Amino acid sequence: MLIKFILVLFQMSINPFAGRPNTLSNVEARVEEIREWASTRCTDFEIAARLGVSAKTFQKQKKASTIIFNAISEGRRPIFEEAEGSLGKLVNGYDYTETDTLYETDTTGKPVLASLCLMFLVVEAVL
Repeated sequence: MLIKFILVLFQMSINPFAGRPNTLSNVEARVEEIREWASTRCTDFEIAARLGVSAKTFQKQKKASTIIFNAISEGRRPIFEEAEGSLGKLVNGYDYTETDTLYETDTTGKPVLASLCLMFLVVEAVL
């Protein structure tokens, strides 16, 4: 009976001693998708769900594979640069000028400046 079971497994090309399929190579094959997801602000948990692996497995794979780690880093770089710029403005302060111009038409139909509102705002860093 055992021999028959092993023969059936062999015929189905299944190794009875193998564990799960190598998910690391499957994930590495989808590097471009991972980079794109990371650039759209997906968390590691969301990326893992889209790949069909658990979050813990994805974390292990990210640590084990520089390809996956670099893809996520490259995808998130613009997001980090944007956040860094915003934090820099908050820390250093910045100037903001807004101009609102209102035109009306005169009796001949030509536009004439009716009012000009200028707002200048200085934001100081408070430490």
